[in-house]
Amino acid sequence: MIVRLWCALFVFSGAAAILYEVVFHKIVSYVFGSTAYATSTVLAAYMAGLSAGSFLGGRLADRVKRPLLWYGAAELGAGLWFYQAWRLLALSAPLEARLATGGSLALLTAYQFVASLLVIVVPTVLLGATFPLAVRGLFGRTEPRRLTSLLYFSNTLGTAIGTVVVSYVLLPRLGLTGTLRVGLLLAASLSLAAASIGRRAPPAPALPEAVVAAAPRPGGMSRRMVLGFCCASGMSVFAWEVVWTHLYALLLGNSVYSFATVLFCVLFGMALGSIAVARSGADPIDLLIIAEIALVGVSLVLIQCVDFIPAVFDAAGSRSLGFHARELVKFAVTAVTLLPPCVCLGVVFPALLALVPASAAGAGRAIGAAYAINTVGAVIGSVLTGFFLLPHLGSRGTSYLIIAANAGLAALLLTRAGGRVLRARPLLAATTGLAMVAVVLHPSWSWRRLLQATGVYFTPMPTSTFKRILDNREDVHGGVTTVVESPEGVRFLLSNGKFQGDSGPEIVDQYGQALLTELYPHGHEAALNIGVGTGGTLGVLSLLSYERVVGVELAAPIVDMARAHFADINFGALDRPGVTVLVRDGRHYLATLPQEARFDTITVQVSSLWFAGAANLYSRDLYALAAARLREGGVFQQWVQLHHTRREDLAVILRTLRAEFPYLALFVPGHQGIVIASREPLTLRAAHLASLRMPPPLAARGLDFEDLAGSLLLGPAEVDAFLAAAPPGPLSTDDFPILEFETPKGNALGFNFSEIVTDLMAHRRGGAAAHFVAAGLPPDEAQRLLIKLKLREMKLYRPYTLAWLAILNDISMLDLTEGNRAFFQRQLEAWRGP
Repeated sequence: MIVRLWCALFVFSGAAAILYEVVFHKIVSYVFGSTAYATSTVLAAYMAGLSAGSFLGGRLADRVKRPLLWYGAAELGAGLWFYQAWRLLALSAPLEARLATGGSLALLTAYQFVASLLVIVVPTVLLGATFPLAVRGLFGRTEPRRLTSLLYFSNTLGTAIGTVVVSYVLLPRLGLTGTLRVGLLLAASLSLAAASIGRRAPPAPALPEAVVAAAPRPGGMSRRMVLGFCCASGMSVFAWEVVWTHLYALLLGNSVYSFATVLFCVLFGMALGSIAVARSGADPIDLLIIAEIALVGVSLVLIQCVDFIPAVFDAAGSRSLGFHARELVKFAVTAVTLLPPCVCLGVVFPALLALVPASAAGAGRAIGAAYAINTVGAVIGSVLTGFFLLPHLGSRGTSYLIIAANAGLAALLLTRAGGRVLRARPLLAATTGLAMVAVVLHPSWSWRRLLQATGVYFTPMPTSTFKRILDNREDVHGGVTTVVESPEGVRFLLSNGKFQGDSGPEIVDQYGQALLTELYPHGHEAALNIGVGTGGTLGVLSLLSYERVVGVELAAPIVDMARAHFADINFGALDRPGVTVLVRDGRHYLATLPQEARFDTITVQVSSLWFAGAANLYSRDLYALAAARLREGGVFQQWVQLHHTRREDLAVILRTLRAEFPYLALFVPGHQGIVIASREPLTLRAAHLASLRMPPPLAARGLDFEDLAGSLLLGPAEVDAFLAAAPPGPLSTDDFPILEFETPKGNALGFNFSEIVTDLMAHRRGGAAAHFVAAGLPPDEAQRLLIKLKLREMKLYRPYTLAWLAILNDISMLDLTEGNRAFFQRQLEAWRGP
């Protein structure tokens, strides 16, 4: 009874542990940045704490009289400490900022490791100690193998459930602080329950000698070999997790929900594998052999056939499925493909724990050592796979290498298994046959199918009709980064199959990012571009009169491909004097700049807001940071998605921006929205517009400042009107990153650009003309400039009949001079054509 009750507690313990880890990972992205180096460094520190906790907790468990009471204290201590982790980690920011400006990545990484370790060493050591404390406290109440397997199952099941609850419920509704409060409540409840059980339960009875004698021994396997297999098990699990997370970001879309789906399936599969060990009476070594051989077979089939998965989402796209229905489809596909190998992985470690000597006197120490070495293996597997194997071998080659390692482990087990080799023959034959069939029938992936990215919109991306792949790279920084060429010769830059920029249709948007800021007077000493992409925006900034231009990009492959494949549209900006390109987290770069550093223009170019982590650049905290880095009169510019977007999410973006920048203007120069924000009034001054000169390379492409000014959809007063009409809603902040959890829901809406623009136009009151100040130009010239702006608006809104007629009426109401009236007629006839 006590064991069952404790297993129920351990489910909640697992849920609390994943809650802490997910929230702490988010906090780290704010303080240290979202680079793979930063997150992996903190993960290593986190796992190091768990490993030390397992080792020390095992030794403590064998020395104390009531391990269950110590378990309760460990849960409570971890919850209390994690609740303060954000404040503690923030204390490291000033020194980290100095190191970040020094330029030494090795020194910065070392500091981040030490700082994060100092912050989380206490709670992670406490969490790591919980398993050996629980095992020792319950030792003797059931057969040791059953006990460790049941506790492992319960904890892993809780972690799986917690992943879904935290990602789909707690964080979207409560934010980070609210979620940590839930974790603290869980910790307090677990502590009280453990204290109640620990005090009332009689001391654990000594294990009957008959049970000890019958307990499995590592026949043919030394204690060191068992621990070696524990380390290899941790390496295998985390190596596979890195590969699957990487691949399924491409298959499902790189949203926070996709990550939660993959992690749930991995953990749930491992939980199923562990319960199989608890209920099976088979020899643990037999179970290990079966699990490793089966893992080789099912993993090979999965990897060979992974490029067929996009077809499932494409087929489901023929039905009008909402967000939740699509998430269920993604979950079903992920479960069917990942559960079989994960069940095999889940068998391995519990079976190894069953080989740990079943001595009551040293149970805690033995279990703690096994857990500690398993965690060390997990760190090695994660770092080795992410930073070395994936970039050099790709996901397919890395998978083959892991499969070969699993096969090697199976072979090593068979050499120690004696007569078990004969019993394993049928499974070996089946696995070998399955592998041969899979390789022969489907020897290579179709990147054309994989890059369709149907898991995002449940229909192939428009770029999936490409003629050829010009470049394709995989790493943990940017996922799968690709350059493809269409039959018409247009090049597209893709990140996990999702559009990032091109050399054709979207070029106006890319150039407009920088050019629109020129419509408002500001200084030209320095400009910052966060999100380099194809380099189009950076190229425009380099052609303008800025003395210094800085581009910051998170993924190195994107910078390399912008330089190699898009130099014609970025004008070779990445290698121009006066232009600096950094591979860093853009927000972290802003936060760690010297206090005196200032910019005249800051542009943020993130092409997919629903990407996990992208919302960090759409929070009030980022906007406050940017505002503090702008010189007086400086302008902040940001890309805003106007398709597959919900009206309420757009309102959150604009409302959050306006909380730091009182004046906003929304432009639509192409098929995307661009917001200009400032703490100074935004007006289109005739004299300033007339003084602007388009750089020759851009003028040769037909770009014109007057046309760009005419693409103004909503001025400051009209943005205010839109927000006043929108339902009240929250701001997007670091503590409550609502956009990260809400914007993926817009992917189920279809391409609703026209609907969004129509909705915004209802709040339009005169467009560019309403914000046009004629002072500074002769009246005739100012009037002609105004006509040009109105004509540009007519072109932009031609699909919207009522708006088009309203603009035409605006012009007819103007008191035009004779010359300007004739000018208007000529322009209108030229635009209409013969």
